[in-house]
Amino acid sequence: MRGCLQKAKLSAKTMASFKKGDARWRIILSLGRGVNGKYKQRWISFTGTRKQAEVKLRELTGEVDRGEFIEPSKTTVGAWLDQWVESAAKPPRLAENTYTTYKNIIVAHLNPALGAHTLQRLAPMHIERYYAESKLAPRTMAVHHAVLTSALKAAVKNELLRRNPAERVTNKPRIRTSEDVLDNVWTAEDARKFLTAVKQTQSAQQAALFALALDGGLRNGELLGLQWQDIDFTSRSLRVERQLLKWSEEGLITSLPKGKRARSLDLSEETVVLLREHKRQQAELKMANRPQYVDHGLIFAQAWEHQSSRHSVLGGPLHKVFITRQLEKLCDPAGVKRISAHGLRHTCATLLLSASVPAHVVQRRLGHKNIAVTLDIYGHVLPSMQQDAASRLATLLHG
Repeated sequence: MRGCLQKAKLSAKTMASFKKGDARWRIILSLGRGVNGKYKQRWISFTGTRKQAEVKLRELTGEVDRGEFIEPSKTTVGAWLDQWVESAAKPPRLAENTYTTYKNIIVAHLNPALGAHTLQRLAPMHIERYYAESKLAPRTMAVHHAVLTSALKAAVKNELLRRNPAERVTNKPRIRTSEDVLDNVWTAEDARKFLTAVKQTQSAQQAALFALALDGGLRNGELLGLQWQDIDFTSRSLRVERQLLKWSEEGLITSLPKGKRARSLDLSEETVVLLREHKRQQAELKMANRPQYVDHGLIFAQAWEHQSSRHSVLGGPLHKVFITRQLEKLCDPAGVKRISAHGLRHTCATLLLSASVPAHVVQRRLGHKNIAVTLDIYGHVLPSMQQDAASRLATLLHG
């Protein structure tokens, strides 16, 4: 027998608070010999009737026999999430921006909602309630679910949990990628109208940034990490070697692009013209403000109009929020629907595929790790491509 049951001796005052027939029981489990050769026992308190206590005893001894017993722990969900993000996500295990994202999700969302629960008593319904009550976008909640699932999976591996409750929720946040792209992309006409409006703002930097975003399909961090040394104006090519993570007093903190490798892009002549003009105006700004300008060699850097706080530095990197805010200001005057900054990348890919550019070429331009990612995200474009292919083949075969 791997366990036994003992009735605890309690005061009359304590017993008076119990329901009729209930009592406090000690379930004593034998866990075999420890590393020091001595027998290990675990005492577990249980309140209920003798029959209920015997059922619990059989349940726990069965777990011990099957090697599934998890020792009780008072560790909270919040304490575990804090420990997990530091041990499993902190660089160099994961990229700096990934670690920062995970940390922010835990501190701002998961801990306030779920952190007070004891880890071993966290149930699927607690997580389901969090998802149901959240007002965040489905894509954002999908990231929250991934973080929580990974952390609880690690708790199972470390024998703090027997099963992962996040894997058993019924309302997991789901993203239909193609639908998300369709809601966050421009037509070719919209893209032209937008660029026309941007060029009329008299901001060479703004015009060059949005033209390059639509032309190259770069991620925001890649755009903001670009340096003038990355452009070859003669060959009209751009080398994407880094993404900007953050800026501190020590300087720029960058990493390799998301796919962990650099890539080269050919640019349109129109985009290069805009970049040349922006470089000329930026050079004038540097010359006129040599004592104040902190030159990091960035293509897109803070100018006077970006000096909105005491932390702003002339010549310092732009924040990702800048792209989002400028988009919000420019879409309505341009007469196009509002899309996110990432929607510029979606637009680039969708227009390329619609123009019958091979998927593997689009994959390399976007910096996707493999072509399956490109096809999964932009599968909505493929049916029209298939129709075009069938039409072209029919012409070749039948004249």
